[in-house]
Amino acid sequence: MRKLSNIQVLRGVAALLVVVFHARGELDGLGIRTRLPDLLGGAFGVDLFFVVSGLVMVHASAPLFGAARSALPFMGKRLARIVPLYWAVTALFVLLDPTDARGTLGRRAFGQFVALSLFFVPYVAPANDDAWPVYSLGWTLDYEMAFYLCFALVLALPRRAGVAALAGGLGALVALNLLVTLPGWLAYLGATQILEFVAGLLVGELVLSGRRLPRAAALALALAGIAAVLAATPYSDVWWGTWRGVVWGLPAAAVVGAAALCSPDGRAGPLRRGLERLGDASYALYLVHYGLYIAVEAALGRVADTSRLPAGPVMLLLVTLAVAAGFVVHRIFEVPVTRWLQRRVAPRRPPSLAVAEP
Repeated sequence: MRKLSNIQVLRGVAALLVVVFHARGELDGLGIRTRLPDLLGGAFGVDLFFVVSGLVMVHASAPLFGAARSALPFMGKRLARIVPLYWAVTALFVLLDPTDARGTLGRRAFGQFVALSLFFVPYVAPANDDAWPVYSLGWTLDYEMAFYLCFALVLALPRRAGVAALAGGLGALVALNLLVTLPGWLAYLGATQILEFVAGLLVGELVLSGRRLPRAAALALALAGIAAVLAATPYSDVWWGTWRGVVWGLPAAAVVGAAALCSPDGRAGPLRRGLERLGDASYALYLVHYGLYIAVEAALGRVADTSRLPAGPVMLLLVTLAVAAGFVVHRIFEVPVTRWLQRRVAPRRPPSLAVAEP
């Protein structure tokens, strides 16, 4: 399956948005005074990732549809891609910062919390109102893995029928969750963010059908999506909890659709090549940067009065270290481990890391 260059660039941009957003949050954690806004719009990178994930699954898995035996190899490759790095980062977080990881939980409850986190099951308890896993960034992976499981269940169908069934089923779950109070786990997975995966499925179908947008139309669509995000962000208190998958999901679908349906002009300059490489490493960058920020915060606290540090250089330091760490972890851990595992779960199909889930 050919590489979607624009999507790789977009993945790099999305990862950088999240990294910068969390770096801004670290300034508050360090007690550094700054006039910078909270940069909440950087969290939009996650919404882009969810739409991209739906697109990529349709695009990369198109040959698997219509085969009843495709589900297990598909899930095997997804697990090989996601699990090793996530488990490694979670284990390091628990071992190196056990107090923060454990919070107010007792030993038995914490053990359950860790186990459920590792297996992508939201831990719903009074001490964890947001149902986040022990390494909080893993909340996106809970959604990703649930989506992959549902995707695997429709692979036995022809592609268009499978996509339609999955889109309809997930849409119905979200609608039901808005109408009635579902049990905790279903309520979590029935959040409107699931609609972002559905949007990605539909964009993927458009790509496979051969639809394309002229460059001017694609640019206008992407700019409209960005403008919608900027317009809605100041009012996040109104829609954030319930309607994020709509208020930011539709703009995310517009931006991803514009990138996917417009072919690059063929001139791959240094900036595009750099963003493509960043897109390749986006999963590692996403997972490692938050733990790295915690470590840097602790190190700075030991050697300096952090409240006196300048905001700009500290943010630049955090982002630079995060990007460097993301590339290193991608190269020395993620790629070799993923390839080794995927060759064993699907030996007839070489692993494709060029267009992979975030």
